[in-house]
Amino acid sequence: MVFKRKKRPEISKPTNFQHIRKTYFDINSQTLKDLPPQWTSILTDEDISRTAIAAYERQRQREQQQQQQQQQYSNQPPRPKPLIGDPCFLTPSDLEYLKSQTIVRGSGSSQQTLTNHRQTSPPKMSNDYTYHSHNQLIQIPRNTHLDRLYNIKSLDSSTDNRKPSVPNYQNELILPSNGKIKQATSPAVVTTREKIDGNTKLSLEDFVFALQKVVSQSDPRTMYDHFVKIGEGSTANVYIAIDKHYGTQVAIKQMNITKQQRKELLFNEVMIMRDYKHPNIVEMYGSYLVDNELWVVMEYLDGGALTNLLVTPTGETQMNEQQIATVCKSVLKALAYLHSNGVIHRDIKSDSILLSTDGFVKLSDFGFCAQVMNEKKAQTIKRKSLVGTPYWMSPEVISRTPYSTEVDIWSLGIMVMEMIDGEPPYFNEQPLTAMRKIRDQPPPKLKNPHKTSSLLQGFLGRCLVRDPSQRATAIDLLDHPFLRHAGNPSCLQTLLSEQTIAKGNLYVS
Repeated sequence: MVFKRKKRPEISKPTNFQHIRKTYFDINSQTLKDLPPQWTSILTDEDISRTAIAAYERQRQREQQQQQQQQQYSNQPPRPKPLIGDPCFLTPSDLEYLKSQTIVRGSGSSQQTLTNHRQTSPPKMSNDYTYHSHNQLIQIPRNTHLDRLYNIKSLDSSTDNRKPSVPNYQNELILPSNGKIKQATSPAVVTTREKIDGNTKLSLEDFVFALQKVVSQSDPRTMYDHFVKIGEGSTANVYIAIDKHYGTQVAIKQMNITKQQRKELLFNEVMIMRDYKHPNIVEMYGSYLVDNELWVVMEYLDGGALTNLLVTPTGETQMNEQQIATVCKSVLKALAYLHSNGVIHRDIKSDSILLSTDGFVKLSDFGFCAQVMNEKKAQTIKRKSLVGTPYWMSPEVISRTPYSTEVDIWSLGIMVMEMIDGEPPYFNEQPLTAMRKIRDQPPPKLKNPHKTSSLLQGFLGRCLVRDPSQRATAIDLLDHPFLRHAGNPSCLQTLLSEQTIAKGNLYVS
C-alpha cells in the first residue's frame, strides 16, 4: 500500500502586529505598570508585586556583587597599552577621540583602541602637528589639551613622506635565516636589508608567504580541544585549551592577520619565541596559520601577570625586597640572554611578566622586540622607533635618539618602582606629560624612599641613569649585591592567592 504524503498546511506570518504595551516595574511604587486588563483581572496586584519585587531584589543584589568585585579588583585605573601611534602623527580627529579616554589601572572593561578608531593606514603629518628632534615631542595648537593617550601600540618612526635622519637605520623586521621573504611581483625584493628608508611596506601577500615558511603546516584544531576564551582584543583572542596528546593545558593566541597594522612586529614575535629558548622566557610550542588567523600556542602560566601582585585589594603595596629581588633576578636572566643575542624587548613592565602558581617568573609579550645586531657585518644597529608604553619608556626612546639594549634596563627600573610604589612614576599624569617629564627631568624618585634599603636604592640607581652609556647592563645587574637577597620561587607563592589568579589577564596585549 502506498501512502501519499500529506501536504503541509501553509501558515502565514502575523499581519498588522503592534506592540502597544510595555510593562515595567516602578521602583517608587513597587508595582508593575501598564499591565493589560486581562492580566490584571487574573493576577492580583499583591501577587504580581511580590514576584516583581523579588526579581528586582535579586537583580539588584547581583549588580551590587558585580560592583563590589569590580571595586575590589579595579581600585586602580585600566592598564595603559603600548604606543602604536607616534604623537607627532596624531591628527586633530585622533586627538578629539583621545580626549574622552581615561587611563585606569586594574581589570576594568577594555575600551576601544586607537587602532579601532583609525580604519585606514597611519595618517601623514598634519600642518598643526610637527616634530622637532630632541627638543619637543609634539606641537599642540593653543587651547588644545590631551587627556589620556590610551590603548596605543607601536609605530615606526618614519611615515610615507619622511625618511629617518639616520641613513643606516634598519627596518624592524626580523627575517628567517634564509634572509628573504619572497621575490615580489614588482622588481623590488623584500629582504632583511631592505625597507631601510622606512617607506617599503610589508604587504599581506608577503606577510603570509613569510609566515608559511616559519609556521607548522599541521592543523592545530586536530591537536587541541576544550577551548575556553580567557581574553579578547580588537585583533586577537586568547584561549586555554587541552593538548590531546599530553593532556596538558596550553594558551593559544589567535590573531587576525588582516587587521594587524604592523605585520612585521607580529612576525617578530613568532620568530623570537621560536628561536630564543630560555627558562625565564615563556615557551612557544608552535605556530600555525588557520584561514586568516595566526595561532601561537604557548605554555599556560596560571599565576597571571606580575601586575596583579603589586597591590592588595585595598590598594596597599605588598611586595617585600626578597620578592622584588627574586622577580628582578629572573627577568635579568632573560634580558641578559636576549641582549647577548642582539634582541631588545622594548616593552618591559609588570604586565609583561607572567608567573606560575609555583612562583616561577617568565618574560612574555614579544610583539615589540627588535634586532640590534647585524650578524653578517658583526655590528650593532641602533634603533630610533618610538616603541613602548609611555610611562616605562626611556629618555632616549622618547627623544628619538639612536638606542639599543639599554632601553630595557631603564624600563626594568620603572618596573622596580612599580613593585615598590604600586605604580610607575607620573601615572596620574597624561601620557604625553609623563613622557615630557621623563625626557627632560632627572630620573624619577620613589614615593617612600625611607621604606627601602640602600641596596635596593643603589640597584634602582644603576637602572635609572639618563645617559645610556653609563647605565648598567643586564650582566652588570646580575652581579649587584641587591640580588643576593633573591629567594626561591616559593617566596612568591604567598602573593598568588585565588583572587589574584582569578583576575589575571593572561597573554592579552
